[in-house]
Amino acid sequence: MPELIAVRPHHVFAALETDDMRERACTMLVPHPSCFSGGIQTLEALLLVALLKISDANRLFEFGTYMGASTVLLAENSKETAQVFTLDLPVEASGALQVGVNSGYREAPHVVEDRFLAAKATAHGPIVADGFYRHAPSKKITFLRGDSKRADLSAYDRSIDMVWVDGGHDYDTVRSDTDNAFRMISPANKNAVIVWHDFDNPGHDVGKFLRELAKDRILYAIGSTFLAFCFPNTDVKRF
Repeated sequence: MPELIAVRPHHVFAALETDDMRERACTMLVPHPSCFSGGIQTLEALLLVALLKISDANRLFEFGTYMGASTVLLAENSKETAQVFTLDLPVEASGALQVGVNSGYREAPHVVEDRFLAAKATAHGPIVADGFYRHAPSKKITFLRGDSKRADLSAYDRSIDMVWVDGGHDYDTVRSDTDNAFRMISPANKNAVIVWHDFDNPGHDVGKFLRELAKDRILYAIGSTFLAFCFPNTDVKRF
């Protein structure tokens, strides 16, 4: 019966079956000041790269560009032939013009935090990716703007090897992004993977939704992180 399985980070790292240390090397950026809120932790970044390498992904889709830090992480650690598609809200959808450089949410509830982060991202764009690729733009990355709950993403159906879900954290958005993610996954890749951020992050609905999904799918939650993931093309336990 499908279930939600708790794993430790070392289980994921061990699943990257190579002793070639060059294949275990990765490129990471020291966090940019603008990303101090809403970004992924260092351990999460390493796990995301490990899952990327396990999936042997050639086409990747990211829900939630934010400042572009994880976009750079995925692009820099994927194959030379890889394509990274990253989707964020259009400027007019998040009240971005009301967000100044020094704005903050302080102790606001997470629903307010989500709105702040979305507005901040659309106001300033993927500044980390822009800064990193300023002199040599990455040919891997395609930046997309649209509301993921309304956008027609059928062009990516059955063609994506890895989906990174880190957009809106309310129940309806997580459900919509997840439905799209499962449609996107390429049936030809047995190691294709979907990864969610902010699982069991207090105040977010990601954990609630994924616990319901775990009644029908085998999902994994990684201890000491807010990451959960699934191999959609297999119903056999991997850990």
